[in-house]
Amino acid sequence: MPRRWSDLARQVRQIGIETFKTDNPVSYFPQGQDGAGFEIEGVYTNEHVQIDTATPSSISSTKLVLGVDLGDFDTPPLPGDTCEIEGVMHRVVDVQPDGQGGADLVLHKD
Repeated sequence: MPRRWSDLARQVRQIGIETFKTDNPVSYFPQGQDGAGFEIEGVYTNEHVQIDTATPSSISSTKLVLGVDLGDFDTPPLPGDTCEIEGVMHRVVDVQPDGQGGADLVLHKD
C-alpha cells in the first residue's frame, strides 16, 4: 500500500525534532487556561533576518522560532500563548503552519 505524503512529512518532521530539539521539553501554556500547560518538543532557532527600511540603510535582526508538530497540540497554538524554553518565558506572536502538519511559532521573549 502506498504511503500518503502527509504520513511521510510527519515522519520526517518527527525525526528532525528528535535530532535538533531543545535539551529539555518546552512547557507550553495556551492563553485563557489558568496556568494549565503541557510539555512539547520542538526545534528552537534564532533566524537571521534583514529588515527593509526603505532607505539606503539596512538593519539585521534575529527572529526567535520554535518549530513544532501540530499533532502535539489538543487545540492549535495561537498568538498570545506562552511557552518556557530553557527557563526563559516567551510569547507566541505568530503561528506559521507549513501545510504538512507542522508550524513555526514566532516568539518574543517576555
